[in-house]
Amino acid sequence: MRFSFVHAADLHLDTPFRGVATHGPLLERFQQSTFHALTRIVDVCLRERVTFLLLAGDLFDVKDRSVRARLALRTELSRLDRAGIQTFIVHGNHDPLSGDTGTLGLPASVKVFGPEWEDVEVRREGRRLCHVQGVSYPDVEVRENLSARFRRTGEHFSVGLLHANLGGDAGHANYAPCTAADLAAGGLDYWALGHVHTRAEHLLPGGGVAVYPGNPQGRHVHETGERGCVVVDVEDGVARRRFVPVDRVRWH
Repeated sequence: MRFSFVHAADLHLDTPFRGVATHGPLLERFQQSTFHALTRIVDVCLRERVTFLLLAGDLFDVKDRSVRARLALRTELSRLDRAGIQTFIVHGNHDPLSGDTGTLGLPASVKVFGPEWEDVEVRREGRRLCHVQGVSYPDVEVRENLSARFRRTGEHFSVGLLHANLGGDAGHANYAPCTAADLAAGGLDYWALGHVHTRAEHLLPGGGVAVYPGNPQGRHVHETGERGCVVVDVEDGVARRRFVPVDRVRWH
């Protein structure tokens, strides 16, 4: 059976861009850019008629999410809900579960994974398409190798949704550290990762793949080049990936 999904991470909604030496309309364009990136991710989901959207942590820039950021997320995910597209979310170090006040609810089609590993079946027209597994950070600092909790639960295509540092990337805090061998041991087909802001793919022993889509909007001069999300087309258990830029401001 064929289906597709979009994988995005590290939205950092409502980034203040305090370090940008500008003001007026240009500063406003910077400050709106993370919201525009989210809108464009949802546009991609609708245009591609995907089955679901994966958001791999750090949706918000700070633990205490702003009301504006929470409202923007609810508004955009409601667009997907009306189109019959599910969303799966894990939270990372910038937006751990401990910072969620729960005052602005999300649509029923949105699954937010909690602090314990969970496996969810995705179905279409009564038929099982795949499994999506995930776990969120309960607090800011998670030093445990969370990937060790993941495991294949059936023959269908299996996705692991995780905010983690694969291979000890020195540019990011070593939260939920793991290795390619750790991910391969889970036996999953596609690891939808977040945390590292640079787009990357890692082919795993056994045939799986671990993907960082990078952040969808560069936030400073060290995050150069196009930024976006990944569209994944699955057919006969094979995942083909396409990168789609969604950034509004691009650094060079």
